[in-house]
Amino acid sequence: MGSEHEPPTTPETITVTFPPIARHEFGGDAQLYMLEDRSSPLVSLGVCIQAGFADDPVNKEGLARLVVSCMRRSGGGHLEGLTTLGAELSSRLRPQSIGLRCTVERKYAAQALALLVRGFSKLDRDPALFERERNAQLELLGAMRSDPRSLGGHGIVFASLPVAPASRSLATGCPESVASISHEDFLRWVDAHLRPSRLSFALAGNLSLDEAKSWAIAAATGWTVATRTPASPTPPVPIDPDRHGAVLTPLPGMQDVILSYGGTEAPYGARDRVLIETANSFVASFINRKLRTHLRAAYGVDWQAWQTRSEIVTQYFAPVTPEALAPAIQGCRRQLEQLQDDPQIRRRAGLIANENRLAQYVAQMRRYETTSAACGQLLNMADVRLPVERAYRELDQLYALDGSKIASVISERFAPEKMRWSVVGPPEAIERAAGSFGAAKVVRRTVEGLVG
Repeated sequence: MGSEHEPPTTPETITVTFPPIARHEFGGDAQLYMLEDRSSPLVSLGVCIQAGFADDPVNKEGLARLVVSCMRRSGGGHLEGLTTLGAELSSRLRPQSIGLRCTVERKYAAQALALLVRGFSKLDRDPALFERERNAQLELLGAMRSDPRSLGGHGIVFASLPVAPASRSLATGCPESVASISHEDFLRWVDAHLRPSRLSFALAGNLSLDEAKSWAIAAATGWTVATRTPASPTPPVPIDPDRHGAVLTPLPGMQDVILSYGGTEAPYGARDRVLIETANSFVASFINRKLRTHLRAAYGVDWQAWQTRSEIVTQYFAPVTPEALAPAIQGCRRQLEQLQDDPQIRRRAGLIANENRLAQYVAQMRRYETTSAACGQLLNMADVRLPVERAYRELDQLYALDGSKIASVISERFAPEKMRWSVVGPPEAIERAAGSFGAAKVVRRTVEGLVG
C-alpha cells in the first residue's frame, strides 16, 4: 500500500472484465437477457412480468406481494415440479416487476423455464388460497409493529416520502390496504398484468443465445390470456411536499434506542451509481468512527435499503443507550457538517477511492461470479430495460473515480438539511432527543402512524 502522499493505484497488470452479456427483444415488451458461461454445468433461470408493486391501486397497496405469495403456493404441480429437478424456487418483488427464479443442471433448463412460466400462466385463483395468504400478510404487518429496527426504517421512509402510514410506500402495504383487497381485486390485477407480452427472461450459465431464445419461446407458447382490458397506469400515491427532518416514534418497553439516518438513494441503472456507492461508504465509515470512538460505543452502524414504489431509501442505524442518544445525534450532525467544510475532504476521498478501487473491481466481478448471482444482475437490468453497454461502463466509472468527484457527491447528497432522521425508543428518551435536531422539522409518529 502506498503512502498517504502517494496514493496507491491499481496495478496495470490487473485485468477486470465482465463475461459477455446479450439482450434480445421478442417484440412488444417481451425481452431476454443472457450470460454465457460454458465453465459451469448449471443454468440459472429467471422469469419476470413487467408489473410490480408500483402498479398496486391506491388504497390497495400490498396487492402485488399477495399475487407473488399465491403464485409461490399455487397448486396443480407446476412449480412443485421444480423440486423433482433439484431446483429451489425463489421469488422476486420489485416496483417494476414480480418474478420467479431457480438454478438447475443444464439438461433440465428448458423444462424448468417452462415450469416457471406456468407459475404465472396457471396461477391458482382459489379464493381459499387468496384468503390464507392475505391473512399471513396481515400477520407480518402486525409483527413489524414490535420490531424497532423496522420501525426506524419506516421512519426514514416517512421522512423521505411523507405518505401516511409509511408502509403504504412499501411492497407490504398497510393493514388497512391489505384488508381491503378483495378476491375480485386480486383477479383483476392478475388478468390485467400477467400477460406473455410483458415477460422478461434472464438466463445465465451453460447455454448459447440461440438456445436461450428457443427455450423462452417454447416456454411461453400456448399461454392464453383473459379478455379483460389491460390496466391503465396506476396514479402515484399522493405525497405531502412538506418533508420532515426527523421522525420520533415512542415504543414503550425498549431498553436501547434505535437511531437512524438516511434518505433517498440512486436507483439501479443510475449513471453515477458507482460514484454514489463509494461516497455512501465513505460517509458511513465517518459516522461509524464517531459512534465507536468519540462515544466509546461497542457497536457500529448497520444499514438497510428500503425499496419504495418510486425510490430506494437507505437507512443507516445503530442502537444507542438513552443517555448517549443526544450526544450521538449531535455528534453525527457535526460529522456531516464537517464533511461539508473539511478542506482535506478531497484528499481523504481520493485516498479512499484509490485504496478501495481494486476491492470494488472485485465486488463488481462477484456480481457475476456464479450463475445465480449473474441471473440476479440480469433481472435487475431487465427491470429498467438497461442497455448491456451500461453494465460494462461501470468499470470505466470505477477507473475514473477521484477525490474531487466523491467530495462533490458528498457535498450534494449529505448536506445536513437533506438528511432524514428517525428515533425509536422509550418515550422519555424520545422527548429528551426532540431538541437535538437544530432547525430540522421534527414530527412525532406512533407505531400505527408508521405501519398502520
